[in-house]
Amino acid sequence: MEHSKHERGVQSECTSGHDERVEVSRKEAVEANDKWGKKVAKFFGKLSTKVKIALVVVIAVTLVGFFGFILPSMLDNDETQYLTTSDLKSAVDIDSLSTVDYTYHGIVEKHGRFLWMDRVEYRVKYEAHIRASFTMSDIQFGIDEENKVVTAYLPKAQVGEPQLDNSKFGYLPENATADIKDVLSLCRKDAADEVDKKEIKKQADASLRDTVKALTLPLIEGEYELDFKPLADYKGEADSNA
Repeated sequence: MEHSKHERGVQSECTSGHDERVEVSRKEAVEANDKWGKKVAKFFGKLSTKVKIALVVVIAVTLVGFFGFILPSMLDNDETQYLTTSDLKSAVDIDSLSTVDYTYHGIVEKHGRFLWMDRVEYRVKYEAHIRASFTMSDIQFGIDEENKVVTAYLPKAQVGEPQLDNSKFGYLPENATADIKDVLSLCRKDAADEVDKKEIKKQADASLRDTVKALTLPLIEGEYELDFKPLADYKGEADSNA
């Protein structure tokens, strides 16, 4: 029994000695850190303001580079991002887009009777504007992953009626007496008959294609080819990536 007490006494002394060494090591580490911190502070204190600012900027740029680029790439390294038709529709999600504002200049004649003869009472030069627009939310997309082709299905342009610019009327002869109601009626009918709506639709379609290309370019550049088809050809294609 006395031998056991002696062993416990030795064990207790050893444990106490170990704790003391740990405490001494901890204090030495704290003192070393304090000394290092003081040296760093002293070092920075000797630097000029410009040098301090430069160092801060370098540290900030380094942190931004790590957290903004390196860290995300490490986290997303095993995650593949897929293009979806929803992404494409969101990119072109504009309620309505006026693609062409076509200006037409015309001349119309006002005819009348003098005795038994038909004569031109006066001529009117006018300017009319015709607007073609699309509802962008009508655009649909299909994705062919195998061939790397994105197809945009485009709606037809909605061409409005000619709108007269009342400030641009000109009369021949200049002193002609004209009733404004007659002038407006003549010019509207002439514009409706003479304006080439097919050409306006062609220009509007070209403008819409350019717009869709610009809006979807960030999503498909370098990976997919962009193709166009009429909306009437859209069959509700399934999107495997949605």
